[in-house]
Amino acid sequence: MDTKRFFEFAFGCSPEVITAGVIMTPFLPPERFAAGAGPGISFKGRLYQGIKVSREDTEYTVIRCGLGDRLLGDAVLFLGENTAAEEILFTGSCGGMNGCGMGDIVLCERAFNGEGFSRYHKDGFRMSDVTGSGEYEPADERYIRELKGFFSSWSEGKSALRSGDIFTIGSLAAEKKEALTHIKDRGFIGVDMEMSAVYRAARAAGIKAAGVLIVSDLPLERPLWEGLTPGEREEYNKGLEEMTRLLIGFISRRNSGK
Repeated sequence: MDTKRFFEFAFGCSPEVITAGVIMTPFLPPERFAAGAGPGISFKGRLYQGIKVSREDTEYTVIRCGLGDRLLGDAVLFLGENTAAEEILFTGSCGGMNGCGMGDIVLCERAFNGEGFSRYHKDGFRMSDVTGSGEYEPADERYIRELKGFFSSWSEGKSALRSGDIFTIGSLAAEKKEALTHIKDRGFIGVDMEMSAVYRAARAAGIKAAGVLIVSDLPLERPLWEGLTPGEREEYNKGLEEMTRLLIGFISRRNSGK
C-alpha cells in the first residue's frame, strides 16, 4: 500500500497539515475545539475530516473519525506512519456505571479489549467469555498521569472528574442488562466502542495517547433511547463545556508553557 497516497485519500489533506498534538473524536464537531482561535485549515477525506487550529502561540489538529474501533484504530496507525503526530487525546462518550453520573468527565487509565461484533452473537454467548480473556490496553503511563494532574489543577469544579477502566464493547445490540451488569460487577466505570483500539494502535505507532470521555447515558438505570431529562441534559452540556475547555488547555500547553 502507498500509505501517503492512502492517507491523502482518507483524510483529504497532506500529512504535513497534521501537527504534533492531535485531538481525535468519533462524533464531536472539530470546530468545537477551535472556538476563539484564528482561521484554521479544514480538511475532509473519504473517511476522516478535521481542522488545524492556530491559537495564539500554539497549534494542534482536531480529527473526527466516526464511530467504532476500526475507524479510530486505523486513523491512529495512519497518523503514526505518515505524520509528525506525537500525542493523541481521544475524546468521546461512554455509558456510565459504578458511581459515574450524567456529564461526569472520565479519564481512561485502561481500556478492556471487548472489540469484535461477531463474538457477541454466537450461540451460547456469555459475557464472561469476553471478560475472562483479560486483554487490557493501557494509556501511556506518563501521559495519563500528566493529563490527570492538569485536569485536577485546572478544573473549575463544574463537573465531577473520574478515572478508571473502560470496557470497549463491539456491539450496541449486546448491551443487554445481564451483560452490562457483568461489566459493572467487574469494576468498569464506563462502556464505550473505541478506546481499546486507540490505545493499542497508539502503542503500535509509537504515539502517546490518553482518553477523556463524557458520561452521556446511564445504561443500567434507563435505556438510551428514552432520552435525557432536562436536568440530565443540563449536566451533560455542562460537562461537555468543561471537558472541551480542559482538552484545549492541555493540548495547547506544548508551546504555551502552561
